[in-house]
Amino acid sequence: MSSPKTITNAQIVGQQGEETVGQLAYRMGFLFSHHGPIDAGIDGFLEIRDPINGQVTGKFVAVQVKTTSDGPYVGETETAFEYTMRPDDVAYWRGTNVPVIVVLVHLGRRTAYWKSVEAGTGTGARRLRIDKTRDVFDETAADAIANLCVDREGFGVYFPPLNQGETAHLNVLKVHFPPTAYVAFSPYKTGRQALFALLESEDRPPDDWVVRGGQFMSFRDPRAGPLAEIVDSGTVEPIGSEELAFPDEEADEYTFIELLRRTVAARIEGTLSFDRHRRIFYFPAHPQKIDQAYYYESLKNRTSAKVVKTYRKDDKLKYVRHHAFEPRFWLVDNEWFMSVTPTFHFTWDGFRPDKFASSRLTGKKQREFNSALNGQLAMWRYLLLNQGHDQAPDMFRTADPADPAISFEATEPLELQRAVPEAIWQQAEPEMTDPGLFADDLR
Repeated sequence: MSSPKTITNAQIVGQQGEETVGQLAYRMGFLFSHHGPIDAGIDGFLEIRDPINGQVTGKFVAVQVKTTSDGPYVGETETAFEYTMRPDDVAYWRGTNVPVIVVLVHLGRRTAYWKSVEAGTGTGARRLRIDKTRDVFDETAADAIANLCVDREGFGVYFPPLNQGETAHLNVLKVHFPPTAYVAFSPYKTGRQALFALLESEDRPPDDWVVRGGQFMSFRDPRAGPLAEIVDSGTVEPIGSEELAFPDEEADEYTFIELLRRTVAARIEGTLSFDRHRRIFYFPAHPQKIDQAYYYESLKNRTSAKVVKTYRKDDKLKYVRHHAFEPRFWLVDNEWFMSVTPTFHFTWDGFRPDKFASSRLTGKKQREFNSALNGQLAMWRYLLLNQGHDQAPDMFRTADPADPAISFEATEPLELQRAVPEAIWQQAEPEMTDPGLFADDLR
């Protein structure tokens, strides 16, 4: 006589849990498919779908369902509890080519919570800490789960969250330069030779000029000051700036870019310093006080940033961080633009270069996300549009092309159809108390 077939209570409970996950997924607007009758640690897959227009994306999140019918969770309090993943599960899940989440279903309480397996902590990164408010598996989790599909290794590639669009502010400014430039022959073949000659008579000569192959060019008339010493005054010729701005030869375009960079540096001299090695502008420290703040108009209100900040350990100065940006000039559709890429400059004491700067910069950038970058960009844009002045009536004022000095104009923001997934980028600026957390500092 054959034995009767049986289905255990655990199998029924597990099936109920998967059905619960499927129902909740459909409420989010996602698709849920069971993996099959045999699985090695993945019960099903969520396919991300836009609930507004119904578009499916081909982006998947693997789901492992853990179901209980009664009793408390491990370490449970009113606000949180823990779930410890098995070592073989962790190894399997982290070897997949799709993100994996664990969904914890409690049938008796009719609750479900979720967590990415990448959020594990402790030995072997196996402990998941579940927040009963933040980690509920329901419609409020849709964007966070969709954000798991972001490719963070690419150049800003992301899967957009499932909500309305937003305004994107570009990190480029339109460049306005004077209508007239000056060219002349120089007895010096290079700018270095010309600079040495200027320093013989001037302690701080103007720097907004270029000499290449015995050819001088500047937006400044060299006949009216110390620059007369490095040109043949009889050959000085005023020309339309467009003749320099739109050359036929690529080498001449690079020369004009260098002229723009030097002219910008002269315009903001006294507010920012320039690192010639990294070719970045940065806020300098003052001898009387290293820490510095800069007040500016953000996108919403007046605020400030700690643009020069000391980091200490045991009351001993370890290093100083300076806000900085890398300028790059671009010719687009017969107009010149300057992109502003926020970065950081590091010194030992506000003045001497920090030999561990590259390691600190790497660590800093790994912890700087979208909200922090937006704030830095707003600050740099305010400073450049207002030529370094702390007070200005309008952050987005239009530069006057007739202004005899170089100036900038804000580019119009873009209206995106979808919002950037802010949750995955948000993070406050870290208070790095120990430079030893970087590998190069341990040598």
